[in-house]
Amino acid sequence: MAFPFTMTQNLVPSPTVQAPNRQDLLDYKGSGQVMSARYINPNTKDFELNGSNGQFFGENATDQSVLFALATSFNSSSVLNLGNNFNRLTLPVIGPFINQQMINLLYQCLGSLVPDYIAIEDVDVTQVGQNAMQISFTYLNISSGQSPNITWTTNNGISSYGQ
Repeated sequence: MAFPFTMTQNLVPSPTVQAPNRQDLLDYKGSGQVMSARYINPNTKDFELNGSNGQFFGENATDQSVLFALATSFNSSSVLNLGNNFNRLTLPVIGPFINQQMINLLYQCLGSLVPDYIAIEDVDVTQVGQNAMQISFTYLNISSGQSPNITWTTNNGISSYGQ
């Protein structure tokens, strides 16, 4: 008995190849650039969707890595020495060496990114209450050439981040 088709014919037509629409991971700042990582809102700690197209907003992967390292407690992940150790800062007294202490802790936290991906540019620590301080630092993202500033407050060891 012969088959009604040859073995080289397809039973199902091949799908049409479509170019990507490049609307996923558009820069959350509105530049229109396609970015390399999903944008994580520092306030909600969640990915953010673009209301106009339903796709995820994007951000630079190095910036995302900095936020991940800051939001992770030191040695709490499978990556050795990843995360912040900011609870080592001495409160309630902020002395003359607090900025240097913070710089040392930032290098410990972000050590896997320095010097290949970022350079820490400026650090400022201000006491805003008896057991609270505001920490602000600027770093140079070597891949993008931009210098984001990250500010957060820590109150009794609980941190909240913003950008």
